[in-house]
Amino acid sequence: MVLLFLFTNLSQAHAESQDIYMISNVVASGSAKSAGDSKVIATNNARRDAFTTLLSRLAVSTSVANNVSNDEIFDMVRSEQITDEKIAGGNYSANFNILFAKSAVETILKEKSVKTDTAVQDSYLVVPIKIVKQKGNIDNNQQFTLWESNNEWKNAIEKNLKSKNLRKYIIPENDISNVSIINQENADKLEYSQLEPLFARYKVVGAYLVFFYFDDIENKVSITVKNIRKLQKKQVKLGFVNINRLNYEALLDKVADKTIEYLNTSQSDSAAKLSNTIKLEVQINSLGNWTMMKNKIESSNLISKMNIEAISKDYVRVAVDYVGTDPDVVSAFAKAGLSLNKKSDNFYIVTLSVIQNIKSLAQ
Repeated sequence: MVLLFLFTNLSQAHAESQDIYMISNVVASGSAKSAGDSKVIATNNARRDAFTTLLSRLAVSTSVANNVSNDEIFDMVRSEQITDEKIAGGNYSANFNILFAKSAVETILKEKSVKTDTAVQDSYLVVPIKIVKQKGNIDNNQQFTLWESNNEWKNAIEKNLKSKNLRKYIIPENDISNVSIINQENADKLEYSQLEPLFARYKVVGAYLVFFYFDDIENKVSITVKNIRKLQKKQVKLGFVNINRLNYEALLDKVADKTIEYLNTSQSDSAAKLSNTIKLEVQINSLGNWTMMKNKIESSNLISKMNIEAISKDYVRVAVDYVGTDPDVVSAFAKAGLSLNKKSDNFYIVTLSVIQNIKSLAQ
């Protein structure tokens, strides 16, 4: 029997657990009179953040977390790992990896009368692109086949999606409007802003550009998957071995099957990471300063809501839903006079921009 193996070369470590009940890299902090008390606050914040992330993975409204106590969340934790601890006086911060117990979570959700199967499933565009090497053209020896009838890679993906009845993956039609957005000239350079009209047309949250290349000399296949969403652009490479005994048509079917399998298994792990929720640690020096910064953030038209998670004399940490049209969060806030310094994924330190700071001092 011919075996086909799939391996990935991710832009981030693929060693992370695929268990949706494992929430990794939760950054939390707390401030109190003692380091011990601040650690308790930070730990409770981390567990609540992790639980909120888990709810989104389970297609449950994150508002459910408002009705769950810290003790109830603690009872759902199976294990947790703390790294990068930082203690300064009464301030504490750390990075948490938290694993929840599936049975305990199900019990709590049942007690809260929560149904986990009522949410609408997110949909995605899938654009199969065949890479053709052009001989004798050193300057431009790579050509893309997208909408043409000879794109057998597209046919294989369509066939696989139909056989599995996977309606959440949509291959856009071959019409003038779509071809003007995705074509041979820009297929490998597309950004969120260029695809946004397609997202609105098909009511999807993201797109997978799936590039297929077959080396008929060495009999090797490579797949590059580009995942583009509002706040993230991610690239993954898939490789295949033990394909020597497959004819070309059978090879296409197998590779299409494994590619769709990868898209499915990656969904649960990426759901929270691709959320539009970001955390801001707003640097302040007084209550009046916080009021000014809060008003500036809210009047930027870049957020839809703000939840305060931690307050100290030096900063206020908030969670906000980013609704800006620019996928570059740092650039968007800079235009509003706010400087963002990335601390970790979807977590930023916020200060006034230099220009805004000068203006404030001059007033």
